[in-house]
Amino acid sequence: MSSTTTLIQNWFTRTWGGGLVLPDGWFGRPFDNIHRLTDVSQSSGLLRIVLDDQLTLTFNGDVSVKDNGDELVIDGYSELSFDWKEYGSDLPHSDIYQDGQTKLVAPPGQ
Repeated sequence: MSSTTTLIQNWFTRTWGGGLVLPDGWFGRPFDNIHRLTDVSQSSGLLRIVLDDQLTLTFNGDVSVKDNGDELVIDGYSELSFDWKEYGSDLPHSDIYQDGQTKLVAPPGQ
């Protein structure tokens, strides 16, 4: 297990999850959903985070992950592939981001 995956697992253990902020803004309304970590893995130039068994974030490039207390900040990537299914549906969606910053934000009071 890498130090990055350990950092991510520790953040989720401490906060119990958080809202997802993609490079173009919140996924859903702020804190409408508190996403839980299902899986995290890292290999050469690739970081994969699975939330709620249905949201998969795959970061490519020189990824940086920082634990800022109530925020887990992921940036430095060259591409983010966000594959997800609507809650209550198996309809697949896929969004690609070329750069930016992604955050998981613990709800107030966590």
